[in-house]
Amino acid sequence: MLFRRRKPAGFKEKLRELVWPRKGFLRPPKYLIMRVLRLTASPHAVAVGVAAGVFVSWTPFIGVHFVMAFVITYLLSGNMVAAALGCAAFGNPLTYPFIWGITWEVGHLLLSRQDQLAGQTINLAELFHKLHFTELWKPVLEPMLIGAIPPLMLKTPANPGGLPIEVFDQIRAGVLADRSQFFKDLTMPFYGYNRPGARISEGVRESFWLQAMMAGLTACYFCIKAFSETDLTEDLKKIEVPTLILHGDDDQIVPIGASAMLSSKIVKNAKLTIYKGAPHGMCTTEKDRVNADLLAFIKE
Repeated sequence: MLFRRRKPAGFKEKLRELVWPRKGFLRPPKYLIMRVLRLTASPHAVAVGVAAGVFVSWTPFIGVHFVMAFVITYLLSGNMVAAALGCAAFGNPLTYPFIWGITWEVGHLLLSRQDQLAGQTINLAELFHKLHFTELWKPVLEPMLIGAIPPLMLKTPANPGGLPIEVFDQIRAGVLADRSQFFKDLTMPFYGYNRPGARISEGVRESFWLQAMMAGLTACYFCIKAFSETDLTEDLKKIEVPTLILHGDDDQIVPIGASAMLSSKIVKNAKLTIYKGAPHGMCTTEKDRVNADLLAFIKE
């Protein structure tokens, strides 16, 4: 075989190579530089490819970094080989610990938070044995439900406070008949614009309509069954970290009595904040207050 050693390396030699390579530690970076210099592409294309590789290396999507880098490089007319080199050089087992550590510290700095893991240890063997993985993400995960549908919107014998199936049948009929007009009409109760004295924003209504129309008809139709008939009670019971629940008491889309009021009793360590007179689209109509509550919860 080409380049095959005449005498296979022994255990001691392999161990020495692992600790101190024969060609030294400068060979990999020199090889990388030579590979970049030999690329038959413009400096701009090479720079775009390397930048894409470096960028995706800082994302948590391990396993698809190369795919992400290739997609970004293709969209920006970069060089694919440069993207692969960028991923390999800046996103590898040697650099990931530093990337994650820097990301963690920068996040704490931006959020003005203290390290909650100081002086604590995590027993991975025990976690895998008992399948209690929440200890891993408890310091960094902050679940939030804003005008959310859980536990169940549909009225059933076990959920008498839900909405009857006829309500969702009407929604399906409206989507099938004229979804454009349906979405335009939906903006009125969605943002509480049908209430006396409401300040109607035509810009907000048009933005809502545009976003809704970008969804396909099939997705719009079948999502009605998904959000109305999916029982999320058992999922809520599995949440073991502090959870913020925000809901408007004038929500005409997801009534608070069948959603937030029940979710706050099911989720352990739930914090329920009720916005008096707020509609379902409270992230738009009450954006300043919502942002303030989210930041306050994150810093707790």
